[in-house]
Amino acid sequence: MPEEITQDSFGKTKDGREVKRYTLKNSSGSLVVRILDYGGTISEIHVPDRNGELADITLGYDDMAGYESGAACMGAIIGRVAGRIAGGKFTLDGKTYTLCLNHGEHALHGGKVGFDKRLWSGKVEGDKLVLKYVSADGEEGYPGELTTTVSYRVTDDNQLILEYEATTTKPTPVVLTNHAYFNLAGHNSGHVDDHLMAIYGDSFLPMDDLFIPTGEIRKVEGTEWDLRTPERLGERLPQIPGGKGISETYCLPPNDGDPQLAARVGHPPSGRTMECLTTECGMQVYTCCMLDEPYGKDGAVYTQSGALCLEAQHYPDSVHHKQTVKMPGEITQDIFGKTKDGKEVKRFTLKNSSGSLEVKVIEYGAIITEIHVPDRYGKMVDINLAFDDMAGYEAGNPEFGAVCGRVANVIAGGKFTLDGQTYTCYLNRPTSSIHGGKLGFAERLWSGKVEGDKLVLKYVSADGEEGYPGELTTTVSYRVTDDNQLIIEYEAITTKPTPVNLTNHSYFNLAGHDAGTMEDHIVTIDADRFMPIDKYGVPTGEIGKVEGTEWDLRKPVRLGDRLLKVPGGEGFCHNFCLTPCEGEQLRFAARVEHPSSGRSIECWTTEPGLQFYNSYYLNQPKGKGGAAYTRFGAFCLEAQHYPNSLHEPSFPNTILRPGETYRQTTVYKFGVA
Repeated sequence: MPEEITQDSFGKTKDGREVKRYTLKNSSGSLVVRILDYGGTISEIHVPDRNGELADITLGYDDMAGYESGAACMGAIIGRVAGRIAGGKFTLDGKTYTLCLNHGEHALHGGKVGFDKRLWSGKVEGDKLVLKYVSADGEEGYPGELTTTVSYRVTDDNQLILEYEATTTKPTPVVLTNHAYFNLAGHNSGHVDDHLMAIYGDSFLPMDDLFIPTGEIRKVEGTEWDLRTPERLGERLPQIPGGKGISETYCLPPNDGDPQLAARVGHPPSGRTMECLTTECGMQVYTCCMLDEPYGKDGAVYTQSGALCLEAQHYPDSVHHKQTVKMPGEITQDIFGKTKDGKEVKRFTLKNSSGSLEVKVIEYGAIITEIHVPDRYGKMVDINLAFDDMAGYEAGNPEFGAVCGRVANVIAGGKFTLDGQTYTCYLNRPTSSIHGGKLGFAERLWSGKVEGDKLVLKYVSADGEEGYPGELTTTVSYRVTDDNQLIIEYEAITTKPTPVNLTNHSYFNLAGHDAGTMEDHIVTIDADRFMPIDKYGVPTGEIGKVEGTEWDLRKPVRLGDRLLKVPGGEGFCHNFCLTPCEGEQLRFAARVEHPSSGRSIECWTTEPGLQFYNSYYLNQPKGKGGAAYTRFGAFCLEAQHYPNSLHEPSFPNTILRPGETYRQTTVYKFGVA
């Protein structure tokens, strides 16, 4: 474990306020980091070379006089908006805001007195240092009171982990980063020409002579900005057009919320290396073409190309290029109603920062009750079929929006044998048990809590419930993102070997939940095989090729042109076997488009199968808002393991055993064209 975080006094500000310095050290002493509560500034980072000799690799100052007079933001947290805002103005929700100009006619790094010049409040929480700053409504011209926390933590494998959080009282742009200046030879070595650098972005943002992005996104291939393979900086920097080295933002590949490798820097003479992993979409790379600080630490003189900065952040000047970042609002909750036996059911509302995706979820069945997305003109519509109240859900719900389990889809005969013992489940179909039995997970009351930007719902299914062995503890989390993704993550553990197959059974209509038909929708499913079924909807055990059949949806097909051609005349209620991928990676499963509105939905999943259902049996005369939901009124994209796997040994395994954890991720990506 890292050593206890210590603190001392670094000095005082001009107006007499004390500045604390915190020292974080891992257990071996191979990583020592010092941080000030002024600006959230990293003032020192000590790491060893290949011989074990420690050196301080981050530029800084010896005292508060240096930090208060310096304009380089060395090691500091930058905000409220890192980077430049052209013209020092932006318009948000129809109102124009004027900022304090500190870079000619532009605002840079939050304004005249940004977060780097503010005194934060610090406290130690376990192995973390947590710094907090409350930016007042109107500070530097920005709307809303913004409360920001930044935590710092070191690990025994020499990682420095920074985590940022912010909440606001009004819509406001937020782009945060750390502006540490690195030199792996030592902060006072004078240059980084002998460093090797790789940046893992295949595009970048060109800038004008005043370092304002032009709005263009350009491929790095064939340009001097292509650093996808390591390059010696001393050879590459003079080749950059303009002769100023690199000061551009690189566009990183999309990620699913986990940190991704953005950059790697090495110093061959010392053997030191550094990697930057981030959840951000951009990486501002600065090789210090304008660095001129004659009074650095220990009397060092910091000059041009004396360091490099790796600033993980959203794109600069995003407020003028449709990349405005407003922090998502907190997940809110209210009461949806009560069950027949008087238990209260909470409803949670998740909304992204722009309001372009709003999802409502209730604890009963972990049900998604509403999904609001815009059309090409910005008109929001609820595309998710559901009921208005608990009476609707308890009176015969066709699993609208629910999590289905313990075993989604069918078990032929309602029986299965596991480890030599036969188990009998409730038959709720003529020849099978479907979606967990008489009272599956869709009819159970889950417990919900908010964890950061996620809603986490939990249900403990008792040993023997619906005939299944073992106590199964299941959690499902819901999260929305600013690029209009709804991310659903499942986990489950058991006390005995038991079958587990979970899915979400939302019914979608991209024209609106009450549109009545989805025959004008266009569907694509990335599967070259499917599972034929008998007249009761139970798979025959065969896996057929889609080629040359009505089940071939690998190219876009209008549903109205295909549904009645499917043998049996009931459209699709089949499992499609998705194109395999390695490990637990997300794979593209399906895309559905509604040309009239421009709305689209994609399904990505870690699961091997996708049940595509066109609601042939749908007959709900009183849905949400009094809507009548009828045949072919919606479609379902149910990511899952193959149905009836318990009776087909060649199908992917659905048995979970004690000590194992079931995991699944499914993502619905909503778009507009």
